[in-house]
Amino acid sequence: MSMERLGYSFPHRPTRRGGRRHRRSYQDKSPKGSETDTAEISLQEKVENSNTVNISSTNLSESQLILLSKGLTFCPSTFTDWFQVELDLSQFFRRLRLKVWFDSHPPPTGTFVPSTAIPSDGFVFSDFDLNIPSTFNPSVSSCAVETYCQIVQREISQLRSAETRLKHPNLTSVEIEALNVLVRDHDLVIKPADKGGGVVVMDRDKYIQEAYRQLQDSSTYLKLRSDPTREINIKIKNILDEALQCNSIDKTLHDYLYVQFPVIPLLYLLPKIHKSLENPPGRPIVSGRGSATSHLSIFVDQVLRPYATGARSYLRDTSDFLNKISSIRVPPDTIIATFDVVSLYTSIPHDGGVQAVKDSIVSDFSPAKVDFVISLLKLILHNNYFSFNDEFFLQTSGTAMGTNVAPTYANVYMAVLEEKSVYASTHSSHVLGWWRYIDDIFLIWSGSEIELTLFHQYLNSIDPNISFSLTSSTTRVNFLDTNVTIMGDKLVTSLYTKPTDCNSVLHYSSCHPRSMVRSLPASQMMRARRIIGQDDQIEPSLTRMSDNFRKRGYPKKLLEECKNRTLCMNRETLLQKTTKGAQLARIPFVSTFGDHSGQISKILNRHWDLLKASFPNIVEFRSRPLMSYRRNTNLKDKLVKSDVSTKPDSQMYLTVASKGSYPCRQCVNCSYMNKGPCFTHPQTEKNGTTLCTVYEYTPHGAQAKDLCFLYQKNATTLCTVYDYTPHGAQAI
Repeated sequence: MSMERLGYSFPHRPTRRGGRRHRRSYQDKSPKGSETDTAEISLQEKVENSNTVNISSTNLSESQLILLSKGLTFCPSTFTDWFQVELDLSQFFRRLRLKVWFDSHPPPTGTFVPSTAIPSDGFVFSDFDLNIPSTFNPSVSSCAVETYCQIVQREISQLRSAETRLKHPNLTSVEIEALNVLVRDHDLVIKPADKGGGVVVMDRDKYIQEAYRQLQDSSTYLKLRSDPTREINIKIKNILDEALQCNSIDKTLHDYLYVQFPVIPLLYLLPKIHKSLENPPGRPIVSGRGSATSHLSIFVDQVLRPYATGARSYLRDTSDFLNKISSIRVPPDTIIATFDVVSLYTSIPHDGGVQAVKDSIVSDFSPAKVDFVISLLKLILHNNYFSFNDEFFLQTSGTAMGTNVAPTYANVYMAVLEEKSVYASTHSSHVLGWWRYIDDIFLIWSGSEIELTLFHQYLNSIDPNISFSLTSSTTRVNFLDTNVTIMGDKLVTSLYTKPTDCNSVLHYSSCHPRSMVRSLPASQMMRARRIIGQDDQIEPSLTRMSDNFRKRGYPKKLLEECKNRTLCMNRETLLQKTTKGAQLARIPFVSTFGDHSGQISKILNRHWDLLKASFPNIVEFRSRPLMSYRRNTNLKDKLVKSDVSTKPDSQMYLTVASKGSYPCRQCVNCSYMNKGPCFTHPQTEKNGTTLCTVYEYTPHGAQAKDLCFLYQKNATTLCTVYDYTPHGAQAI
């Protein structure tokens, strides 16, 4: 396929009348006459303003630096994935049919529910904010709905056939080649910085060396001989089956908590370049989405969340902190200080953490419920395993960053510690204010510096596993994204940015909905207005913020409008907690944002009056559908990989590969799948070896081009498919 077919950087072509095509740049998409000037930045300035920190042995080219300077959140323009559009339309049409179906088939009232269906003294699925996707599809629908669906599908097909080139390419051919070179270079590891929003490029060998340095800590990690996923899944199933038999949970919650086909959690590191540039330590994070304990973690998190948010020291966010200190009047000689709990997540002992949770919930739940929650929490903590470089490890202390329950679990543990050892201590008389955001604590101290030092020593003596670091001052300290200063008897705040912070604002030319991109300056300026307490500091801060947005390609006129609106806002009004008003009932169309999203939206809206007139009693049909967009593939998806192992691209066979359904012998799903020359679809019960059936077993998505290639070759062995689905195909 030629580069011209992809639609990048071509000279103007003469039209039939001999003129030239006048194309506006990607940024210039507004109507003529409006100001859409974007910041003109030279090539040298782009390289100098790059947020990239290259600590590898490879010298990056200028085009690679310019590409990475756009940020890992930058989405390149791509051709519309029409297969995904068809899937999105199918889900949208299903929502329409369901709405009509339930309008004519309302659920009966007063239905008798057997006592065995809902436990009298147990957890019920409907009491939690959990979701199991429904597969119900009405067998009969109305003529109006089917007519609307057919008209939309026909016009979408016409739009698809008319596609010739990208309308708004936001990468040049040189930048595309630079991206492809970085994707193919397996000797480099690209990661977002732990703090500051920068992009770190490092050698793969150094990255692996740093990971193994941390994994060699025998007090925290234990190397396993093999993959423990199957054994862990059996433990989980036994506990859930027993809870179901004892009526501790209902059947729906049982089915939700058990992940039948789990993926293997992966460990990755975020380089801490603010501590060292040559050999930065890494912050370990476990990517456990879809793992065996992932649904258990979500459930326990929802059970414990009220106890975390109900703590006396709990801070929801910066606005909550600002509201709490706004009414404080500090006496003379007051000291303000911040504490940081060192490595809180990995420092919480299992026994102490479980006991803290039990002490928190024992008064609100029955003994059976308490035992069930504690058993799930122990499963999560004691089976916190992961894979790194094709090896398996178990975290024996604390909880991993990345699991859903980790922040809530840490909050509950710290809340219990505070109640027992801080508020009840002899030092509490000097504590005028104590607020905590997970592991960051803000303290207002009325005692002397010597007494503060003694208090610090006391905190470090409470638990040998928990260590506090102290920063104090009689004038100002930094806390979260604020700088807190004592002025008279008040605490005044200003906006604080860390020295390592980079200009990581989303680039204006990124393939995102324009409404979202143009709203970013206003939201960031409103955030600054909330934090800054002195009026004379507001305009200089907004000016600096506007300069950062200008460097990312934002129009000057847009920034001026946002700045002027922000200056007219009242700070007290912005600090008030707002509640969302009543939302219009609308049916969402969820799709990946792309070049044709606007045209697809017009097609859906163009014929909506057909449904509105046919079903006047359905409230959702009175308003146009809600266009909800998933983001497109960004640079992070292309360049940042959690798994650093180098597996072969294809399965090697000693003989001719057998067609059919066979295990790859490298993943947990092998023992669950049926083996033979063909396999049966779990819903339609059709036999076949086509890869469209395999597609339904791979919710994480195998690449379509690879599937097409395999389909043409009629090679349907699951060994080959597994190579294209690193998360594991969900085989029956």
